[in-house]
Amino acid sequence: MNPGWTGDATQGGDLAVLRLSSIAPAFATGYRLYDDVPTTAPIVIAGYGISGTGLTGANGSFGSLRAGRNQYVVTGSVFSWSSTLLVGEFYQDGVPSTNALGVLDPTPYFAADEVDISHGDSGGPSFLNGELVGVHDLGICLTSGGVCATPPSVNSANNSYFGQLFADVSVSANVDWIEAQMVPEPALCLLVGLGLFMMAGVSRRRAEGASAICCTGNRSLGENSKERS
Repeated sequence: MNPGWTGDATQGGDLAVLRLSSIAPAFATGYRLYDDVPTTAPIVIAGYGISGTGLTGANGSFGSLRAGRNQYVVTGSVFSWSSTLLVGEFYQDGVPSTNALGVLDPTPYFAADEVDISHGDSGGPSFLNGELVGVHDLGICLTSGGVCATPPSVNSANNSYFGQLFADVSVSANVDWIEAQMVPEPALCLLVGLGLFMMAGVSRRRAEGASAICCTGNRSLGENSKERS
């Protein structure tokens, strides 16, 4: 468990690593860890959480892999959260009132496959240029002013409506700790022979509608969505 975990998903420590007791199966896909400074470039958000739309919120089934695009806009420090949380918003195409973060140019959100994280996506990955950049932490109805209303949100419930926010735990901010977990203890070396490991995602509790943790090894992580606009 990340030593920064306090039980509060807004503090950036909502991350854990599992060591497998044997080599990962051949079909398991590994991803490089993104270890640079995250940007506002488009990211791919993926997961197996509850489906729905930005107008209805999460109201469908879960268990199917879904993915789409979005981007990080600010860090958690804007809300007095940990600066290692990467925060984006679920903007409704052509409806400026859903611009909860007051982004000057919401044009990047005009993507047909824009998504948000939802219930059941905790611990899932976000990718930047094919590398794991974030681990899904929480979804929440909030604005930069601290008050959630309608608008900017279509609904005040923390349920992936248009005008709401999502936050990922930054991989680059935790990359040293993640990689340190890949060094086996002597007793563990005996247990697994060559001591090759894969880190796998662990989902632990839910905060304000979702929470998170992380995933796979070899300077890489796991696989794992969200609400379609």
